[in-house]
Amino acid sequence: MGWILRIVGFVLMWIGLSLILGPISAFLDVLPFLGKVGRGLIGVITFVIALVLSLITILISMIFHNTIALILLIIIVIVVIYLLVGRKKKTVKS
Repeated sequence: MGWILRIVGFVLMWIGLSLILGPISAFLDVLPFLGKVGRGLIGVITFVIALVLSLITILISMIFHNTIALILLIIIVIVVIYLLVGRKKKTVKS
């Protein structure tokens, strides 16, 4: 059931993005071939954007629902910040 809802969320995001960019294709309908190409291009672009945003949302929700993964992520972020700050201090001293 969870994956069905994730897919439905992706489809709804894709439809919403397509509706937001719909006026562009209506504007391109002045020349019919531009309208068809525009709708196809907008469909592909919004598909990719919706896919990326959906995957990011799903991954973030999986991390926050898994305590061990969340702890590991926090540790990794702290280590990366510590290493970056340590490098900045070394370059400032030089």
